[in-house]
Amino acid sequence: MAPRVIGHRGFGVVPSRGNQDVVTAAPRGSVGRHREVDLEPDGRAPRELKRTCSFGYSLMNAQGLLDIAYIARQLGDDLWNWSAPNGGSIPAAVRFMFDHACSRDEWPFEQIESIDWRMVALMAQKANSMDPSHFDVAEMAHRLPANFDPITFSVVAPLHPFGAERAPAGAGG
Repeated sequence: MAPRVIGHRGFGVVPSRGNQDVVTAAPRGSVGRHREVDLEPDGRAPRELKRTCSFGYSLMNAQGLLDIAYIARQLGDDLWNWSAPNGGSIPAAVRFMFDHACSRDEWPFEQIESIDWRMVALMAQKANSMDPSHFDVAEMAHRLPANFDPITFSVVAPLHPFGAERAPAGAGG
């Protein structure tokens, strides 16, 4: 029987070689439960972009993958530098969201709810803990409230889009 996989999309945290006391992180396909990672080389997650709330789902996808990579690093595994056979990767997923946050263009995919760009800033900060200074949150300042403090905000809002207070319709995006 394959070990139980706890994780997000194509990644998981699994018991190492059946030993429930030793945990390791790995792409799910390597432990017998294969679900293809839905990331393009440019970081897009095509299934998420087809949704009516494509920003929120894309952000949750990138954030979930980042969280798994962060946990894996604590366990001695490096999923941050892993890439799918097609070239998709966790840094690319974060970069996809971050680049849209830095752009002055509207989110180009269907989005029926307002966008809270602060969540991208928090994800970028966490990504910087994986790869220092890779994402400069100042580049997306035009999307953020003037008094936005990512350190204070991260204490009061869980790090996913549905946990933060909603931005007023049309704000920042």
